[in-house]
Amino acid sequence: MEDYNKMFEFVNSMSLEQRGSYFHAKSLDVLNSLNRLTVDMNESGSIFINYMFVCAAIDGKFHVKEYELLKPLIDMATGKESTYETAVKLYKDIIHADNGGKKAVREMIGLLDKVDPELSWEMITLACILCASDENVSFREKSFIKQLLK
Repeated sequence: MEDYNKMFEFVNSMSLEQRGSYFHAKSLDVLNSLNRLTVDMNESGSIFINYMFVCAAIDGKFHVKEYELLKPLIDMATGKESTYETAVKLYKDIIHADNGGKKAVREMIGLLDKVDPELSWEMITLACILCASDENVSFREKSFIKQLLK
């Protein structure tokens, strides 16, 4: 519970602009770390964007503000300029293909924690920022973050 409170205090202490800057900088750090853990850079990008979409899906909606945070990552992953509508389609495809993806995310966090606890912490912080981007962290999102921290 202490980690959970610490994480939300950290996220809530930042302005929206600071959250965006932190999110983008740490996303690149996480991607670089994932690139070192996987053989294929496309695989690491796919793992990361899938993780982010699953985190965005926890409350059952893909908000415009979540898209705005993810847009640079989506554009980088797809190699083209995205729109909210194309991102929604990608979001639905990813979530549908993995039946919600929650189990896969927990397993990935567990694996990363064994390899690099700091990377795991950063990925959970990014999930927290994404969940807070619509300025309303739902009970389901809070529960999900708590599960990731276990």
